[in-house]
Amino acid sequence: MGSENFTLPNYNHAALNGNKIDQLGQFDDILEDARKKGVINDVPSNESETYNYKNQQIRLQTIASRLYLLGYLKKKIPKRRLEKRLSEIKAAVGQFQLEANLKQDNWVGDKTWYALHELVSFESELKKDFWFSGDEINSKRKSALQRAIQLRLWSIGLYKNKPNPNFKGLETRALTNFRKILQIFLIGHALPVAFNYDTISLLFDQEGLTKAISKRSSPGGESFLLNTKEKNDRVVLAQKFIVNVVKVELWLHGFKLKIDGINNYAIDLSSDLYSEMVAFYQSFMNKSKAEARELAKKIRPDIFLSIDAVCVDVNTDQEEDVSAEIAAEVNSQQEIENAWTFVKKKGLRLWDGMKRLWRWLKKVGKKVFSAIRDNVFKGFFRFATKAYKIVKGGISAVVKSIGIYCKGVLNSPQMQTTFSKDMDSVVLISTSMTDTNAQKAIDAFQNQSKAFSVGCRIIVWIFKIFKGAISGVIGWAKLLLTLVKSYKELRLLYQDFKLLSTV
Repeated sequence: MGSENFTLPNYNHAALNGNKIDQLGQFDDILEDARKKGVINDVPSNESETYNYKNQQIRLQTIASRLYLLGYLKKKIPKRRLEKRLSEIKAAVGQFQLEANLKQDNWVGDKTWYALHELVSFESELKKDFWFSGDEINSKRKSALQRAIQLRLWSIGLYKNKPNPNFKGLETRALTNFRKILQIFLIGHALPVAFNYDTISLLFDQEGLTKAISKRSSPGGESFLLNTKEKNDRVVLAQKFIVNVVKVELWLHGFKLKIDGINNYAIDLSSDLYSEMVAFYQSFMNKSKAEARELAKKIRPDIFLSIDAVCVDVNTDQEEDVSAEIAAEVNSQQEIENAWTFVKKKGLRLWDGMKRLWRWLKKVGKKVFSAIRDNVFKGFFRFATKAYKIVKGGISAVVKSIGIYCKGVLNSPQMQTTFSKDMDSVVLISTSMTDTNAQKAIDAFQNQSKAFSVGCRIIVWIFKIFKGAISGVIGWAKLLLTLVKSYKELRLLYQDFKLLSTV
């Protein structure tokens, strides 16, 4: 472990120079090099890139972790062994693709990456039209989704173990404990014990489960009101569920806890759970150290109430954009190197925890940053990656438009537009052109023009920051900080891109 190098890769690019077209090409080369070297966490474009350990170590760690959690790998692969077990990971990817009814090419592109993410992330929604057929699980994707169901049940204390490589599917009785929880906490209506969309969507709604527990607070806030008789197995089940939902929430907030499914509702004062609950009370609920130590001696409704209140108080229709705040926090060469070291050592799931970070920041301000530094580092790379994708889209639109101009022609069904060097144009229209094709041709021409305009605005904005002075920050650190600092403006420009069929 001591021989691992966690510094940013070498940066071998000169300052941008020449005319604007030359500079555009140079900047695109820098972005492509960032992707190839793994500085930017972008989805690989082929099998070779997927399993390039040197450049894709962070992504490979995440892929291996998700495959292990879903039971496609027998054991968790340590970082130091990752490179030697790529063939094992590749086989597991292929098995997942088979069970998820994806193209079985054994590498992780967009569709495979996001399918894995939906099944494992606590902050992602299941796409109903992908995983379900009507209200029932899609039979062609049943095994993959049932693995995720078992994993989710285990993570909140309602199943004895997570899935393993010998997974044979789940019987409906696997949902029995969850059905009991729905009754105990008065969640939803009288749902049947079945693998239907309504039941599974409740199981995967982490915020909804937290809210349901918060609603069962006693009048004095000292205990939980459970819809069951006291001192029976259902009380024990409810307690196991409560403590494991707490662990999931604290983990999502960036606290150093393991999600393990065990029942440690009775708090051990020497445990990590106790110390992290103390930290939560201090950082998020503004309690003194003495108050926090006392409150953390047992699982109380106020933790759930505070988390749920943040979800209600903050406008959740807005995108969780804290890029400007994170750029102001992680803004030096050393801090960016620290963020890089963190993601290289730990790996990351870029989305988990970002909603919580954004909501608490809007609620109580930047003081939460010191408590959940790991989430800040994850957020830094998340926003860098999102900005990178927008910039690449802008460059692509501009390059495509330049190509059309250089070629001198834009073809559409039954219509051809030619351009001269001084941008005069001639439109040739077929005498048999239909109204439908005429509208398509007009839309194509207008969309290409709009894409070029938006692309130029994106490039102008990113160049303004990248070519400007960022004190004390150089190389890849400067590129990353440029992307994060640019994201808020780029996101607004990206909305225009989403309206264009040519992008």
